[in-house]
Amino acid sequence: MCSSDLWFWGLLVGLLTLTIAGILRFRVRNLRSNERWLEILVKERTNALHEQQNFLRQVIDLNPNFIFAKDRLGRFTLANRAMAAAYGVTVDELIGKTDAAFSGRKEEIGNFLRADLEVLESNTERFIPEEPFTDKNGDLHWMQVTKIPLVASD
Repeated sequence: MCSSDLWFWGLLVGLLTLTIAGILRFRVRNLRSNERWLEILVKERTNALHEQQNFLRQVIDLNPNFIFAKDRLGRFTLANRAMAAAYGVTVDELIGKTDAAFSGRKEEIGNFLRADLEVLESNTERFIPEEPFTDKNGDLHWMQVTKIPLVASD
């Protein structure tokens, strides 16, 4: 191979290297720009979700009726202030716990759990014209209850 051939191949390799480096720099800048755009989008969507959650919290907390959801084990997954106040706790203290954590009335708690499971298993709404509920002070209240199955979409 003569020196002019080496010069040509050297120049060609150099130009290819510069071209590839330029393409990579362009792609990296483009990816960084997309990353910043996605971060902004995620932040906007997260803020919108928080606003919706806060609005829903206000709506259910303004309602004086008990609003709550439980899982199959009877643990509260959602509750409004009225429900929590009846047990003498905050909403945060109620979430994740069962009625048994706040009441010693085993028959009452058993009836709650049986009715809850019946609704979940049958996937059918159930109206209970009179259901006893004992509050934090031990006072017995009779309540009209509608239990509606709430099934999360997978």
